Amino acid sequence: MKREKLLVARCLTGKKGAWGEFVDAYKGLIYNTIFRTFHSVGYKNTEEIAEDIFQDFFTLLLKDGCAKLRSFKWKNDCSLVYWLGVVTKNLTFDHLQKHFSRGKILASLARDSSEEEAVVKSCGPLDIDVLKNIEEKERSDLFENALAKLSKKEFNLVELIYFRELSYGRAAFLIGKNIDAVYSQNARIIRKLKKIIERRLRHECS
Repeated sequence: MKREKLLVARCLTGKKGAWGEFVDAYKGLIYNTIFRTFHSVGYKNTEEIAEDIFQDFFTLLLKDGCAKLRSFKWKNDCSLVYWLGVVTKNLTFDHLQKHFSRGKILASLARDSSEEEAVVKSCGPLDIDVLKNIEEKERSDLFENALAKLSKKEFNLVELIYFRELSYGRAAFLIGKNIDAVYSQNARIIRKLKKIIERRLRHECS
């Protein structure tokens, strides 16, 4: 631990070569944690995505004068290795939720409302409906705003199915409902999100 503290202190004071030494010392840990997190959620990892998260990790540590790294206080005999692993795991989950899982809901929003119940179990290619011709950032903003308007129970189901990527059967077991009820509730949530977005778009155009 003494060696770890010395290295961190050198990084925080901007000693020449300290960050390079830090990266060399912990890059294996960071990559392994990223890939283990991929595996834990069933995501088929790619080197490109792992590299993005790896770079984001060190950007996070350096941001605002190394505020994140400075927040580690060596309390309760917590090792730097353990803390770095936790930060990496959380960052990886955040990345996957932001860039992948939400895309599945956006795809569901693209279905015609009349087809909602019939195709809720399918995962085929879909044409954009309510979100067509909207720039990516605006689409993301509209979507996040709609998510925030869900009830706690509705958001919990979204989290289980889309963010944690559990099967409908597993989600049904966890919330104490049968699988058909979960399919129906999911369809209602998708319709609700679509209506929220449509109202927002009408308001902006009026």
